[in-house]
Amino acid sequence: MIIKWSKTVKGPIKLLVLTACGGYLIGKTGEVGIHRGFRKHKSSTSGQPRRGKDLIRTKLFTVTSAGEDESGLKFQVGQHFKVLQSDGNSILIEKLNENNNPYLVSGHFLESISNFRGVCPHV
Repeated sequence: MIIKWSKTVKGPIKLLVLTACGGYLIGKTGEVGIHRGFRKHKSSTSGQPRRGKDLIRTKLFTVTSAGEDESGLKFQVGQHFKVLQSDGNSILIEKLNENNNPYLVSGHFLESISNFRGVCPHV
């Protein structure tokens, strides 16, 4: 079969060159198609609102009752904070208008003193 193709294109060197060029073109076409599809998908999803935990990271929470956690961090009524990261019941927060940020706080504690709800599992 290869000998037939070789004779058709007038030599094995030409067959090798044509095979290499064809492989390159097929690979490059696939690569360009993947990049275009990725860019199109990325641009179509960039305008959509965030969901789930990402939405909670953009929200400001308000302290509704004063409290102090087990590490001595004090919260006053009316203070605001936002969630930076969460992992189970461990919540990394930033208290607004404070210089000594961030703080690691229990999710259950935050739920008991503020309008923070729904990120950490209830035990």
